[in-house]
Amino acid sequence: MLAEADSIREEDIKTNKLMSRIGAAVVPQKATILTHCNTGALATAGWGTALGVIKTAFYDKKDIFVYADETRPRFQGARLTAWELMEAKIPRSSSQIVQQRRLSEMEDRPGSPWRGSGRC
Repeated sequence: MLAEADSIREEDIKTNKLMSRIGAAVVPQKATILTHCNTGALATAGWGTALGVIKTAFYDKKDIFVYADETRPRFQGARLTAWELMEAKIPRSSSQIVQQRRLSEMEDRPGSPWRGSGRC
């Protein structure tokens, strides 16, 4: 059973990294990104879905800034995603400000607003 669990974990990471490579290709060279909920390594087997795309784009030297907004009831986006972004040293802002305010803040930042979402 442990071998099967390890196999599932490895497949999930491989699939997430492939998806991240494809997703990162469409992220503009300079982008402001709004995330919602947690879609990183803490939500998957170890790499992430939408946050995996952001990490891959950042590691590809794209100039990105990420807003991690709230997710109710536990603020997963504002807490867990912000922690994962901090660990990866990706420029970010997080708070428990509602999504509409974040969208208006994005319009004020230079760079192309890029909105991505994973599964919560």
